[in-house]
Amino acid sequence: MLTDGPQSDWVRNVLGEGGCTIETRGRRLRFSHPRLVHDEQRRLVPAPIRLVAGVGNVADFLVLDRAG
Repeated sequence: MLTDGPQSDWVRNVLGEGGCTIETRGRRLRFSHPRLVHDEQRRLVPAPIRLVAGVGNVADFLVLDRAG
């Protein structure tokens, strides 16, 4: 969910690099093939998050694939 919008620096960096690494719970996870998706219905996220995104009028998402 792109609460800062699709033109934010970090989104442009991920798109420019073709992926990113996210560290969570002590693990480093690599993601690739980033793509922007605009979805007014917010179908990409679970219902509770869809509600919050709707309140914030967020309809842009960054979709990534988990790298092998």
